Amino acid sequence: ALTARLFCSSVTERCAEMLGSWGSAWCLLRRRLTFAARRLPRSGMVISALGTSAAMLLQGNFATEIAVPLSGVASGKVSIQAGIAAVENATAIYAEYVEHALLLGQEQIHFGRSRVARALFHGEASNPSVLSEGRIHRSDSLLYALNGTWDSPQDGETHAHSLLGPIMVELGVESGECSERLLSNHSTLRWRGVDIWDDSVKDLSGAGSRGGALLLT
Repeated sequence: ALTARLFCSSVTERCAEMLGSWGSAWCLLRRRLTFAARRLPRSGMVISALGTSAAMLLQGNFATEIAVPLSGVASGKVSIQAGIAAVENATAIYAEYVEHALLLGQEQIHFGRSRVARALFHGEASNPSVLSEGRIHRSDSLLYALNGTWDSPQDGETHAHSLLGPIMVELGVESGECSERLLSNHSTLRWRGVDIWDDSVKDLSGAGSRGGALLLT
């Protein structure tokens, strides 16, 4: 895609020559995805509670997902930075999707739908940080769940946390980076953080007195 973009921007009158190379590169990618799908274990061929299989995800869904940003980069309609971010996002998300499909494929082989009747993969949960920052952050999935995006109230119904805000307990706060993002992006979140801190005290010279561990909330 980058080669096509640079070639067409440098030698505009010969841009049509790149169409054949672009098509060949795309066919090569599809063949490699098909080859990868064929090498999957049996669980990768089984349609599970997700309604798809790992092989189908590789050969169809993933290729379709990256086609738009790659074509946009090649044609110049999408910025290089945005296009690369979109492709990297799709690649990371589908790596997780395929892993879950393999796991549920194994579940289907051994137990059918008796234990897991239906499953949904919410790959769109990471979109906010990707679109705004060009990266994936774990807080996106938490915000997606806290906002109830997947389970909106029916007409005439309200969830209790719609008015008061959801209650969340974060186990393992560490530096508080994830906590900060959660609180900055959810105005009604009632957050509690639990972690163990060392109660060491240091003076301005760097000397300190060692204390014990404190469980703070």
